[in-house]
Formats: sequence, structure tokens, C-alpha cells
Amino acid sequence: MKNYLTGTFTGKDGSLGFKNGQKYNFRTEVRDNVIWVICDNNLYCCYRNVESLLTNWIITHE
Repeated sequence: MKNYLTGTFTGKDGSLGFKNGQKYNFRTEVRDNVIWVICDNNLYCCYRNVESLLTNWIITHE
């Protein structure tokens, strides 16, 4: 069973299909030194470091 986080997207509205202010359930994976955010609705995005991920997300665990 995969653990999911809940986060509010704070990045640019429409970026890779995400909507600013919208909550998403997602899991994370690290592949080839890239952090992947993979949502349960098949949206995804990737980040080179935790700092850039946190620039675009407010993460909670519900």
C-alpha cells in the first residue's frame, strides 16, 4: 500500500494541469535524482530539490 500526502498547489494556475489553491492527494518517488509528485488523478510534476517542491506546495498529511 502506498502512502499518500495531501497538498495544496500554490504554483502557477494551469501549470501541468494543476490549479492554484486546489488540494490534491499524491505520493512521491525519487527517480534519477528527481522528486516526482504523482497524484491519484494521474497528474504529475517533478522537482530537482525539496526547496523547489515546497515553493509550489503546502503539504499536509491527512
